[in-house]
Amino acid sequence: MLQLPVIAMRLLAIALVTVATSSALAFAPGTDAEIRERIKPFGQLRLPEADNGTEEAVAATEREPRAADAIYAQFCGTCHEAGVAGAPRMVADAWEERIEKGMDVLYASTINGLGAMPPGGTCFDCSEEELKKTVDWMVEAVQ
Repeated sequence: MLQLPVIAMRLLAIALVTVATSSALAFAPGTDAEIRERIKPFGQLRLPEADNGTEEAVAATEREPRAADAIYAQFCGTCHEAGVAGAPRMVADAWEERIEKGMDVLYASTINGLGAMPPGGTCFDCSEEELKKTVDWMVEAVQ
């Protein structure tokens, strides 16, 4: 069996590593156009005031108010049905003291948040009017 001297084996190893490294560098990540296409933004932020009051912008910001029971079902029920994070359950006993404080206090708690409940509950796009109607609906439901 033919044995190469140690120095020759080291040179061969260095040559193999050099060839492997240079061939890896030969594969570019793509053309400039391909790179731009991969990293381009997937959307744009459009603010209504930036559209100079066009009908599309107005239509996007205006909508019919949602029904209180629908808001409750989508945003409030998860916590209030089970009493998650201290939310009062939908039973009269849990609401009695709160109702005694007055509707303005209930509205303020809902609009501004209270304890673990964030402002507006979990309905971040509800108007104050929608929130108040939902609180009214909840109070009626527990009485």
